[in-house]
Amino acid sequence: MKKYISISVFIILFNINAICQKRNNIDDIPNDHIGLDLGPSLSQDIRGKLYVLSATSYNFKMGYSLGLFYEHFLNLNISYKINISYNSKKVSENWDQWNFITQETLNIPLTYTYNYFTIPLLVKYNLNIKKNGFFIDAGFNLDTYISSKCKGWNVFTDNYETSLISKDEMRRFVLSMAAGFGAKIPIGKKYDMSFEVRDNYGLTRICAFTNASKLSLNSELFIYSIAYHIKSKKK
Repeated sequence: MKKYISISVFIILFNINAICQKRNNIDDIPNDHIGLDLGPSLSQDIRGKLYVLSATSYNFKMGYSLGLFYEHFLNLNISYKINISYNSKKVSENWDQWNFITQETLNIPLTYTYNYFTIPLLVKYNLNIKKNGFFIDAGFNLDTYISSKCKGWNVFTDNYETSLISKDEMRRFVLSMAAGFGAKIPIGKKYDMSFEVRDNYGLTRICAFTNASKLSLNSELFIYSIAYHIKSKKK
């Protein structure tokens, strides 16, 4: 199913590009943009199970994203956007564990932090309304694994502890689909600012061992961006 979704999105993006190239008028092309985007990230580990067992519940936790982007316009409405971002995703899980000290079963919260370099490649449709504009975008993310850690209650020591997760346990590259919407406001002639809500839907598992875990990460990004117009219009 995931394979068919990926192929369908690729075909749609390819057809958009072909249509835009045919309709392209160089006088209508806006300036290319470079800029900075940042914002909080909400993640929830809702698909899959860990080591055969499943957590009793999952909770949203706040992470963050910070990166640079480049946006190239094909015409007034369609543009390509590529980012490179540092993305810290946090997931909270609750597990039933036996406490050897108190001799009882406790519902233990565990917080995982996953750090990635994320490269989204998006096709963006800009709906211009006077000087302000709304937009939608869609595409794919390639996440490159950096590090991860787990913080939780140690039932043997009866304390909260943080431990690093071995890189051998995690997949180096993770693929996800992205789709979002937002609005932009010009700041003078050279700058824009925008706010976007974007959903990243994990397509591949995050752990290296197939038999141990099939967990996939989903996250919601709330992105604030500042863009600078770098390319002069050709007359």
